Formats: sequence, C-alpha cells, structure tokens
Amino acid sequence: RFAHGNYGRPWNVGGARLAKESDGPYVYAAFQRAGVHGPTSLDTGTNYGGCVDPVDDNTIIPEYSDVFDGGIVNQDVCTAQGLGAYVNRTSSQSIPAYAANTGVHCSGSSASSCLAKFHKNS
Repeated sequence: RFAHGNYGRPWNVGGARLAKESDGPYVYAAFQRAGVHGPTSLDTGTNYGGCVDPVDDNTIIPEYSDVFDGGIVNQDVCTAQGLGAYVNRTSSQSIPAYAANTGVHCSGSSASSCLAKFHKNS
C-alpha cells in the first residue's frame, strides 16, 4: 500500500519486516548506511490520501491524522467522520509525502543505520 524511503542515497540496503502480532499493524523498515552523506529525511515516498474537510475551506485531512484511529481511510470513513469526499493516493489532490513535514530522519554518519516503524495503513 505504500512506498516510503530515503531516495538519492547510494549503497542503501535494507528491508521491511512485519512486527509481531502483539505490536499491532506495523511494518519496520531498515535503512543501512542511510545517513552516510548526512541526515536523510523519511518524509519521502508515495502520496497520502485523506478526506476533504468542508468546514475548513475544503482542506484535506491526511490519512495519517489522529482523527482516523490508524485504520484504512476510504469514503465510508470520511462520511462517518462528517467529512466530504475521500481523496485517494493517486489523485491530483493527494498530499505529497514531504508535506507531512514530520522532521523524522536517519542521522548523518558513515556508520549510521536507521530503523523506522510505519503503520501499515499509511
């Protein structure tokens, strides 16, 4: 459902691993030597979908928002939340990953590796 990463960095190897069932719906991604050329943002990858907020000038509430409880967001969820249309990840209205602006990054060091935990539905 998603592709998040740290683009533009050479020699990166790693992989994704599912968490234990007791950890909930998460995916772990390892980025080895991700910071070899300095801090590397994890706000990259596929766009985010969300719901149009008709009350707030039709802004889009992104699917990673706490409003959605970490579940899969679709039109039914938007309607249940009293919001407008669902915007999918491939829509021209979708939210680019960099716009999340979380500041989460792999630190910069020639020996750095980074482990990231993503919710599987975001």
